[in-house]
Amino acid sequence: MELFMRIITLNATEMKSFNRRRILEHLRTQSTSRAELSRMTGLTRSAISLIVDGLLGDDILREGCEQGGRVGRKSVSLVINPLAFYSIGLTISRGHYAVGLVDFGGTIQKRISKPLDPHMSVLDTLELIAKEAEMLLRTHALPGRLLGMGITAPGPLDVKRGMILHSPHFEKWSDVSIVDFFSTRIPGTILLENKANAMALAEKTFCMKGKYDSFLELVIDTGVGAGLIIEGDLYKGGTGFGNEFGHTCINMNGPRCDCGNFGCAQLYASIPNLLAAVSRKNPELDSWERIADFSMSGNPAASAALEMEAEYLAGIIVNAVNILDMEAVVLSGDITYHPDELNNKITRKVNDRFIGRETRQIKILSSLLTGHPAILSSANLVLENYVRLGEPRIDDFL
Repeated sequence: MELFMRIITLNATEMKSFNRRRILEHLRTQSTSRAELSRMTGLTRSAISLIVDGLLGDDILREGCEQGGRVGRKSVSLVINPLAFYSIGLTISRGHYAVGLVDFGGTIQKRISKPLDPHMSVLDTLELIAKEAEMLLRTHALPGRLLGMGITAPGPLDVKRGMILHSPHFEKWSDVSIVDFFSTRIPGTILLENKANAMALAEKTFCMKGKYDSFLELVIDTGVGAGLIIEGDLYKGGTGFGNEFGHTCINMNGPRCDCGNFGCAQLYASIPNLLAAVSRKNPELDSWERIADFSMSGNPAASAALEMEAEYLAGIIVNAVNILDMEAVVLSGDITYHPDELNNKITRKVNDRFIGRETRQIKILSSLLTGHPAILSSANLVLENYVRLGEPRIDDFL
């Protein structure tokens, strides 16, 4: 009987935690009332009030303005308190790093961006970054609780062990236990994730506003990264190495990729590789911005280059949609410069080819993350972790 009661208690606790997460996820995307939360979640008004009252008492939520009800009664909206929590976002690329403080509402309150010194050791660089982060905490700490630090870095990564592995053209940073390093310097939870996964999570929370539950985020710049949201959750595969759509083969007879496969999409669709292919005959097409601008003005070579990129990306997207059945694809990274022509070409190709085209259309969108999306996406890893798991353990802060 005692064991049975413990199981019932555990299940009730888990259910309350699950429902709390659902409420916070809704309110992080938009303010709403208790009545609307009840309608959206299927929970009773009393269950909603129990959880909401606790969140109000902890100052995680606040009551906003009055809203008109369906039968003339007014209801009070609930909003996230952006200053309840904050986190540090750190993003490292092959040429620079940036670190910033981000509040619970997704506003970057302060940031620092600097080039990586190629002559500095990895340990010295990490020490420098740690000092920058500690300085931000001393001089710009927010009123709420620091939840920790989210980190994005070039892959491949072992996010479970918190390590940067063997990233191409980033050899100095191979086998770096970056989470262990910052765990000794920054209070709270330290999380590592690849850039595309982090951007997909941030896109879901701050831009999608619940419009699409399943979508693919393709980050096109020096490589081709991908983050996949399925029914509201980030999908990472069994070991955390999933979503590598840039390493799907689009030419079986193509050159060998650094990943070990042949003819990977990244060898063709990444911006440096596309430029290398088109600038040999047309030296003036030496940047994606020039390709987009010249194509808009009717330059045939630029239009052909843009068509080529649309073909490569459509090939990736059709494969992904046929396998995973998502509703939309969001393009982000450098490829989003003047995106309309490219997006329209991709939209036509994808919706002419994918297997379910008779019943629906796939939306091709440009990312709505603005400002400094890499910092926001990195910091949001820790904010999302809080929403999913609830209160951090006390020993996280010791």
